[in-house]
Amino acid sequence: MKKFIAAIILVAMILVLCGCGNVSYGLGNYTFKHIHVCDFSGSCADLTVKTWHDNEVGIEVKTEEAGPLFLSEGTYILFDDKCPICDFQNP
Repeated sequence: MKKFIAAIILVAMILVLCGCGNVSYGLGNYTFKHIHVCDFSGSCADLTVKTWHDNEVGIEVKTEEAGPLFLSEGTYILFDDKCPICDFQNP
């Protein structure tokens, strides 16, 4: 019986440790197709999102046009079809 409990605890620990990484799990995951990005000089662009991951200080996003980017809070807006800033309509 002790070996069974130890095996269950070991499997649970392995599953928890495998869950660590650059993937969001649980509530709060949304899908967005595009991102509006601005730099500090005022240049803005709308890019197509492949994947993204939000963390406490910003967002990691992989785009088709620019590749992987790390954007700090306040320099981007995620959206689906129509950009709320520049009214860029995506097909």
